[in-house]
Amino acid sequence: MTTPLYHCPSCEKRELRVVRQDIDGVALACDACGHSLVLNRRIWLLFLERPDDRMSDFLLLADALGYTGTE
Repeated sequence: MTTPLYHCPSCEKRELRVVRQDIDGVALACDACGHSLVLNRRIWLLFLERPDDRMSDFLLLADALGYTGTE
């Protein structure tokens, strides 16, 4: 099974992958530009409801709605 790739919020290439997942959250890293971020579990589960959305758009929406949990 292949690992899903997501659009990187930094370079917008579809090279962002999950590198660590635990009960607290998810760490992602971009193979193209090296950008990394950590999302808490609640934010990650919201993103998974629409995984075809670009991560940058999702993070802007989450911030506008007052969700916290990104590093």
